[in-house]
Amino acid sequence: MKNRFLIVICLITISCKAQNIVPIYNGPENEPPLPHYYKDVDNDFDRIVGTWKWQEGNSSLTIELKKILSAPDIGSNVSDILIGGYTYIKNGVECTNSLPMPNLPMDKLTNHSIWGGVIGTPIKGAPPCPECGTNPRYVKVQVREPENPLLEGKFIMGHFIQNGVEKIRLLFLNTAISIPTADYTGPEEMCIPEFSTLTLTKQ
Repeated sequence: MKNRFLIVICLITISCKAQNIVPIYNGPENEPPLPHYYKDVDNDFDRIVGTWKWQEGNSSLTIELKKILSAPDIGSNVSDILIGGYTYIKNGVECTNSLPMPNLPMDKLTNHSIWGGVIGTPIKGAPPCPECGTNPRYVKVQVREPENPLLEGKFIMGHFIQNGVEKIRLLFLNTAISIPTADYTGPEEMCIPEFSTLTLTKQ
């Protein structure tokens, strides 16, 4: 009986580790059989991880990003993702703030104000970034405000180094109501102006 129990545990362990790796960037046209592990094989997310800040006058945007390995995806798939939070101050007034990031369980990671991660060259709508090189890889994540959770937008970010300082060029766009409802009476725009292109410096 004990041997049978050990065999079952071994089989479960093997099956849990049997996800077929699919690169998030430049994955194959014909994906391997399920389940998948959508993996950041080139560590593109790592360049974006950290705390970043843009400031102009008394307005500022501070974002914090963290990489999560093997986060739950659809079905039995898993994926590397970015999670994060941010603070936006407009003309000296705090407009939205989701920092510090809450410590959410793995099955609730999409409740963060920043989550997800698409890697592409190019990504449609990516910000102009000649400093990012001739063939830059951009990272796109979903963004929401804790004060208005039904509103969502996207950050598209490119990483570069200028005079030894790490920076990201960020574009905010695609504000929309994530779950359209007839009785929605909230704002139709998020605090950060649509199509804002900002340069943030690593803190």
